[in-house]
Amino acid sequence: MLLTAHAFPHPSHPIVQAQFASATGALEHALHAMAELSELNLAAATASIHDSGALIRQLTDARDLPQALQTLQAQAQPATEKFASYARHVSDIGLQAQAEAARAVHGRVAESFAQVNEFVASVDKLVPAGAEPFTEAFKLQAVQVLNGYEQLARANLALLESYQQQMSAMAASFTPANAPTTQVKPKKAAAATTD
Repeated sequence: MLLTAHAFPHPSHPIVQAQFASATGALEHALHAMAELSELNLAAATASIHDSGALIRQLTDARDLPQALQTLQAQAQPATEKFASYARHVSDIGLQAQAEAARAVHGRVAESFAQVNEFVASVDKLVPAGAEPFTEAFKLQAVQVLNGYEQLARANLALLESYQQQMSAMAASFTPANAPTTQVKPKKAAAATTD
């Protein structure tokens, strides 16, 4: 019995649909992150224009140079706090987008693993008698590839968690000493709460 391409199941349509859904989801997450960043930048620009106008009014109302310098010094601390708040928001948006992308990739990889396992099982059913050693070797290679990819995925997840912790630490360094800090959940904790 000869095996032809028609003997194997034709999973291309579901695979294409899954890839399209995955790409669409990634694009939606990227657009959502860009929209949040645009809204933040617009709000920051509006507040900056408003604050600049108020500062100009205060400076023009100043009677002498020492009063103008005092007004400028009084504005330095709020400007630093506003910048720190902006930096935290940008960091949060980036980390959320990154977490969503990682979640989407993890889901897509899980689907791919399931499809590969299904393919390996279908090959086992279609192999003619006497080709069992080939089938076993094929299964062993598929398992080894999947295990290697899982190890790579775990290493990437650890790297992502490290990056998220560094971003949180960087955002916290912009936080004034008397302001409360917001910590971003590590990926493992976020995945545990969503499962």
